[in-house]
Amino acid sequence: MWSQSGSQFRHYEKDNDVEYLAPGIYSLEYGAFGSMYLNRKQDAFDFPYKLYGKDGFPERVMKTYRASTSNVGVMLCGLKGTGKTVQAEQICNHSNLPVILVSKDFDKGQDLIYFLSYVNQEVVVMIDEYEKLFGKSDALLSIMDGTLNGTNRRLFVLTANTPNISESMLDRPSRIYYLKKFGNLDIGVIGEVVDDMLECKEYREEVVNYIGALEIITIDIVKTVIKEVNLFQEPPEKFKDILNVTVYNHARWDLLDEAGEPVITWAKSDLLDPFQKGYELRLMEFGHHWNAYGEIKAANKKTGKIVTGEGNYTLRKAKSFSTVISSNTTNFSAAAAE
Repeated sequence: MWSQSGSQFRHYEKDNDVEYLAPGIYSLEYGAFGSMYLNRKQDAFDFPYKLYGKDGFPERVMKTYRASTSNVGVMLCGLKGTGKTVQAEQICNHSNLPVILVSKDFDKGQDLIYFLSYVNQEVVVMIDEYEKLFGKSDALLSIMDGTLNGTNRRLFVLTANTPNISESMLDRPSRIYYLKKFGNLDIGVIGEVVDDMLECKEYREEVVNYIGALEIITIDIVKTVIKEVNLFQEPPEKFKDILNVTVYNHARWDLLDEAGEPVITWAKSDLLDPFQKGYELRLMEFGHHWNAYGEIKAANKKTGKIVTGEGNYTLRKAKSFSTVISSNTTNFSAAAAE
């Protein structure tokens, strides 16, 4: 039961004003003498910009939650600017439930557990940058796994810049059902952003190749590069030494199988020379994670032929990123992750 005063909602056991919270965004706050209350912020999260990279994940989360009879946890993990918070907010909007925003540790989670244990309806609990508030603490596990749940389920939506969280949450779908990792922007998304925002179209190839050479590629970085080009009407070559970004200096590679079919494209090696016998052939495809293809038994730099314990491959220098972007953007049909 809830007592309402303006935008503030408090637990109340007598003359109750509100039986259930309406869908909306509520921040959890401390009041006088350590009391806790919810402050209604808005009806839903707003996105006053175009979203890139729609992948159907919010819909998947909600389908799983609605089919479940217990709590569902979602962890979105990756560097700042890779789209975690926006996707978390999209999940909240898709839920059509009251969303409780947690931005303090609330006595290392103890007060939060107490408060949530009295919430007698289904809600979403969103904690942005979870690791900064709770780190490796196990404090919230008792309510995430349903021990203090009662009959009401909760959807926990957490974001983290690093996976530096309690090991009790990892490989435990009963607590964290989905663990989604965010890396560099998808190739198709980069192409769409460039085509949407770049005013100096004559510099498209230079812009795309410069972006492809960056170590970290987030939506914010892509927009910054484009903004600089538009503002000064010059290619990235003119400002590459002063912009606060890191350029990846190693070559990019395409890996082909014996039939000449691509295994991965536009990949980077963890070795400056990926043809060294005795070393493992490890490559990271653009926007993905490291993949291993076995220890190198024989290699020929001239032909690009490599024999590993897992098979025979051809490793060749990748085409320009502009070519990769163009082909992927042509086939790109959805998307967003701001």
